[in-house]
Amino acid sequence: MPRSLLNHFDLKRRRTDEGDDTNNGSRLDANVNQEWGFETVEDDEIWEEDVVDSSIEEEQLEDESEWFSRDVDTENNLDGKEGFSEFSKLLRKAGSRELQVLFSACIHRLSERGFDMFLTTYDNEDFVKNVRKIWNFRKNETSVYFFCNQCGKDCERGQKICCGTESIAKFVRVGIVSQLEELVSHYFEDILDIRKKLIDGSVPEHNLASQYLEHLWTSESHGALNLSGVLSIDGVNVPGQKKKIWPISLTLLDLPTSLMQLSSNILMEGILECSENPSTTLWNTIYPIINSDCNGVTGTVMNRPYTFHCVTVSADQPAKRSLFGMRSHQCANSCFYCLAPGSFFKTDGPARYEMSTENVKRDSELGLNGFGDVPSKFLNFCLPYETPIDILHNVGEGVCEMISKELFNKDGGTKRKSELFATVNVNQLHSCLSSVVLPSEFRKISQRRNGTDKTNFFRLQLFLAVLNSETLGTKARLVIVGLSLIINKMYTGGPNIDQFYEKLCFSVSKLLLSESERYMPCKTHELLFHLPYAVSMFNNVAPLATYSFESFYQFCLLGYSSKMTRGFCETACSRILLHNAVRRELMVRVDQDDSESFRDFLSLVPNIKKKKAYCRNVINSLKPEDSIVNGCSLLYSQLFLPLGTLKSEYWDTNSTDDIFFVKTNGQSLCYRFIAAPLIDGDLDILAEYIIETDNSFSYLKRKVETLTGESYQHGRNILEMLCRYEGVKKIWEKMVVSEKRISVARVVPVGCSGRGGRGGRGGRAVRGRKGPALSSTEPKILQFPLNNTSLPQTSVVPVSPSNEIPPYPISYTLTPSRQRNVSELDDDFQQDFQSTDFPSTSQIHLTPSQTFEEKKTPSMLIEPSYISRLKLSCVGNTAAESTSVSEYDYENVESEASSRNRWNPVSFGRSNYFDSINGVPLANSIIEVNNNKLIKNDREADTSEFLQIAARAHGTNSEVENLALGVACLTEMLNKTLRRLKITESDDLRSNEPFVNPQCGFDLEEATNIGDVVVLPSGRTLKMSSCISVLTASSWTSSNYKTDAKSLVRHIFTKVADKDPFFPAYSASSESNRGYTPLEKAFFEVVTNFVIAGFRQSSSLPLQTYTTRLVREVIDNLLDRQRSQLVKKTSTNPSKLAEELKAQLEACNYAPQRVMLNFE
Repeated sequence: MPRSLLNHFDLKRRRTDEGDDTNNGSRLDANVNQEWGFETVEDDEIWEEDVVDSSIEEEQLEDESEWFSRDVDTENNLDGKEGFSEFSKLLRKAGSRELQVLFSACIHRLSERGFDMFLTTYDNEDFVKNVRKIWNFRKNETSVYFFCNQCGKDCERGQKICCGTESIAKFVRVGIVSQLEELVSHYFEDILDIRKKLIDGSVPEHNLASQYLEHLWTSESHGALNLSGVLSIDGVNVPGQKKKIWPISLTLLDLPTSLMQLSSNILMEGILECSENPSTTLWNTIYPIINSDCNGVTGTVMNRPYTFHCVTVSADQPAKRSLFGMRSHQCANSCFYCLAPGSFFKTDGPARYEMSTENVKRDSELGLNGFGDVPSKFLNFCLPYETPIDILHNVGEGVCEMISKELFNKDGGTKRKSELFATVNVNQLHSCLSSVVLPSEFRKISQRRNGTDKTNFFRLQLFLAVLNSETLGTKARLVIVGLSLIINKMYTGGPNIDQFYEKLCFSVSKLLLSESERYMPCKTHELLFHLPYAVSMFNNVAPLATYSFESFYQFCLLGYSSKMTRGFCETACSRILLHNAVRRELMVRVDQDDSESFRDFLSLVPNIKKKKAYCRNVINSLKPEDSIVNGCSLLYSQLFLPLGTLKSEYWDTNSTDDIFFVKTNGQSLCYRFIAAPLIDGDLDILAEYIIETDNSFSYLKRKVETLTGESYQHGRNILEMLCRYEGVKKIWEKMVVSEKRISVARVVPVGCSGRGGRGGRGGRAVRGRKGPALSSTEPKILQFPLNNTSLPQTSVVPVSPSNEIPPYPISYTLTPSRQRNVSELDDDFQQDFQSTDFPSTSQIHLTPSQTFEEKKTPSMLIEPSYISRLKLSCVGNTAAESTSVSEYDYENVESEASSRNRWNPVSFGRSNYFDSINGVPLANSIIEVNNNKLIKNDREADTSEFLQIAARAHGTNSEVENLALGVACLTEMLNKTLRRLKITESDDLRSNEPFVNPQCGFDLEEATNIGDVVVLPSGRTLKMSSCISVLTASSWTSSNYKTDAKSLVRHIFTKVADKDPFFPAYSASSESNRGYTPLEKAFFEVVTNFVIAGFRQSSSLPLQTYTTRLVREVIDNLLDRQRSQLVKKTSTNPSKLAEELKAQLEACNYAPQRVMLNFE
């Protein structure tokens, strides 16, 4: 008898194109013992959870253990803004041990007291100080608001009652500006790559290529990016918290499908804490804040401006109804997509999308057609029918659970809706289910512990059990098969099939309705009546479902002590920001820190290092029929790949992990894993091809022929889609096979199989497969790459200290070839760039020296590759003479915020602290950034605005008048204090060290005579005196030795930075854990002597030490500033530039060609 194979696709292991995994969680429920995550075996150990919670079983891993491991640009600020660059700088300068302490405290959810106790084990005061500074840095980035859930009125902190109830809600606001800029900067290349593929039509299945979501990116002005986001809200029960937590989060759609679902890439807008479900009134109160933070967010990364818009909402039914102000699901006309008149059970009705937008908003204002009494402001985001169907709750917690309850109805506990599933013999059905062979990672799905398990059980195990079994009636089998095909198509993708969703949804709904309308509650109605419309709007809606958001909630909220009740939301928000930043910094250091302690730390932490594919368990000898491998040194029985684990019969005679699929000539072919041979240092797969039979499913077809009327036509529709769906394969019970070697890169997901008996490979007595099976094609949610052309060609080798090679590159690096691809997006940019009369590179950097005698040694001129790919700062308006990568357009603070060299407090606050459009304060994170304008510009405050307010309030509002006068008085008191501080500071600056001789002006001739030629690591040389004019030197005096000496050095090397493209790759320290090339000792000696001689000082050891420290401090700060600008102005980053410099120095044996820089 032929049998079928089912290739699984696990939502808990969404795998990326590069081979990474990430978990999909389910709803958190303190009252339900739910497992989530998945098991990964690495070197005979189970990865330890990132979240420590005794209520979670040992094998349950937090989604955070599946972060997408990719390198972060070393010098890329978290925000690209000055306020957040301070935090980024703190992390960069922190030692690896300090980061290890911080990361450990984050993943183990240490309380403040626990963290303090932890730090007492360290005796180094500087170490403790640095750790504590980073730990506390982002604690105050949240804003806290209190609102009444009934009326939406602002409440005071500590207020218990409003509107006669204790329904005071607390909203902890984080804001997404800094998170978004960090995310865009981190995945900038991936965003541009998706843009290019969208433009050329190579990713038609991506959500951004859909009818509804394509408008933003297709309307981009040249050089700008319009980013799209999805908002999600949901209620979460956290152990120990009496109130319910409602996280508000967003996902960025402008990423590859796998990346946009990673928990680490979800943006946290804030958390709402309330003792009851939030009302529409409360959501309306918070709407201006969310709209201010999440719509029209602008920024610049790599000199490309971007604007972020929230375009739709993904949430379960109760949350979405509360947000849009719609009545409960059992009310008539309450479907999001149509006006179905049914109450508890709905059939069909007029489509809402056929109504005008004005009519829908009018219905909301008047409380008609399913809308409640309170109109929702969130209709300005999107309309109810412009949201994706939530597959997690509508499928797993909806139709799948409904049918499963009827199938496994014990003792009549569930009232049946009809006799459709009543004829089942439960014991016989269990027997059929047990005959389905599942990969080991799916062994517990039959327990149906959560929505993901319920979905997987239905689409895998139940589907295979009923496909070739007569346990159920024909119509019941057709319903299960039809639903499973719908779900598997969303999970696994594959080639487009005309009318696939339309025919299946129509036929399944008609088969169910022919038995009873009770099979159509609102969730099932949405799925079967409106899924085709949702797919036409968004493409595959599964990636937009709440899987990733639910997983994110576990990642950021789970694992804290149940005793921590005060400030839980604030703590969780600040910890997730810190955790993300520290984790990324650790990823950067994986290849830079070779210390044993750091390697030991990485071995205990999941997925900081790039995931490795490896083999295990050497096979001593193959059976004669398998000995077809020549030149093989070793054979392994287990192969661990990022997309799954293969275990052959040599490891376990009854292995269930040996079926996999290979994409060949556009088809998915089924194979069985035998061994992994190591040949010439490369690893292949020895497998046997399993011949496929006729895929017409004639056995089920004969049953369909017995149906009559409309049921017969619906059965034919389902059967047609089953035969056309590429994911289902039928193979012979006694498999006819041929063995062959297969490249690891061609493997696509492993499979599971249905009923059958003992078979054999080539007639040998081994465990056979047991029935039907399904293969996935072009996966969407888990991202198993099935198209061989998209897979990088790489080899996988056994794990050993010397040959750990990942099968797929986990990180994207901005290589020259990738940069050329990115620049192809900017054809007009390139044309303008090429037509502009730029000086050649040789003109800029290669001016021949006429005074410097070069050594007669073999040398070569070294140049960074980014010079030819400078990013243009504006569209078609690049200045021909602007070739410096260090230029930076500082924001002009001379605006209405200041006048007459004084700050206007009211105007400054309006433009920097307040969103005048939405009428809400800006997020604290943005305010902190804007405060840097006050720090950079030491001005007094103007009191005239307060006095004008007092004048306008005179005679009408005495309280406002008195308040304005009082603030004016306080402002003048602060101004007086500032003047005193300036005088004190000026005196401090003028006080010199005792070894400095004051009142000596700078003598350029004296400085030149002592020797002023400096050699840089790249071979560029300069005469420092050529950078200084007599007029500039006249302003420097030894009376201000500290200030003027630093100004002198800064003046010289700012010019040098413009001329030496490798300048950001240097280091002022003798050693650099970032790979920068240190400036030599001779460099600092020449510069120090130049400064001392110029100020006509008597050289002494204390003065030399003091001056060297000043020089090193200036160079260090200048390097930091240049590295920051390098990222903004060019298509490279300092780490890559440092690697390029080192490679070119090694190529010329550290003897680069000497070139004198010309500053005239």
